[in-house]
Amino acid sequence: NMTNIMDILIEVLGTFCDDVIGHGGRKYLPYLGTLFIFILTANLIGMIPGFLPPTEVWSIGASLALISFITFNYYGFKEHGIKYLMHFVAPLSLKGIKNPIVLILIAIPFIAFQALFVSIEALSTFLRPITLTIRITMNISADHAVLGVFSSLAAYLVPIPFMVLGLFVCLMQAFVFTLLSMVYISMATAHEH
Repeated sequence: NMTNIMDILIEVLGTFCDDVIGHGGRKYLPYLGTLFIFILTANLIGMIPGFLPPTEVWSIGASLALISFITFNYYGFKEHGIKYLMHFVAPLSLKGIKNPIVLILIAIPFIAFQALFVSIEALSTFLRPITLTIRITMNISADHAVLGVFSSLAAYLVPIPFMVLGLFVCLMQAFVFTLLSMVYISMATAHEH
């Protein structure tokens, strides 16, 4: 029964949201569940002979990655306001230094380190949609190509193990993309302890 399958899927995804994002993680379930179901369905379309998976197209992968990028940054700003930008800065401070000479000597390397840290964090954040796009597009393309090659060699029995493997790849790619989106939301919404 499809209703039972969806109930189980929603419960599993909800549990992952709580585990990865933490307390209140289920409030992100509508977005993450939709993302998972869309990617899984798009991947499974490629398992039908003669159909290409939509996630094999760069523009679809890039669109999904861009939506995920905008979403986790939106949730970060929603949770922290403008202070969300502080996650780009190293959690260091010069507050405890009272001696002005020591402060001046430490300030120059401190500023250089902060500039380096901000650059690395910003680059890391802005590369996320690119890595998500490459991950989903290339893995689905490779899976579809392998299935196509073995299907053309022997049309009946040889492709069966590869179709089973293809189903697994479809499920895992949807799961990994959704899990990475959860991790990004978790990092964006986390509070310092």
